[in-house]
Amino acid sequence: MRRQPALLALLVALAVVAALLLPGTTTPRPDPLRERAEQAASIGGELAGVARSQLEALPPDGRAEVEEVLSVLERDVDSVMALLESPLADSGALTEAVFILEKTLGGLLVDEKPAATTDLEAEDDGEQ
Repeated sequence: MRRQPALLALLVALAVVAALLLPGTTTPRPDPLRERAEQAASIGGELAGVARSQLEALPPDGRAEVEEVLSVLERDVDSVMALLESPLADSGALTEAVFILEKTLGGLLVDEKPAATTDLEAEDDGEQ
């Protein structure tokens, strides 16, 4: 019987402590620019690492061209990473660096040739 009041007092004390601490803590809202920068830098870093590991398989004339593209990609990734790591980084500078990196990645990951028209698209063009 003596344990019940002590246990009840302990539970009440824990509830009070939890009530005081929990409302004061909120989860930080994610920064969309920072997330975008981290994703772009991660993709760029992985792509550069894989491409660098395959350079030996290329013929010498193609290797120089790929190395040039890789150096641009690595420079852009390093620029974004430096801004992410800097506590004094300006969001405008980070936005610009992410834009440049995404543009570089877009040129590498997206086929820049015009898409071939399908038979359905050709028929639609003929009807108009």
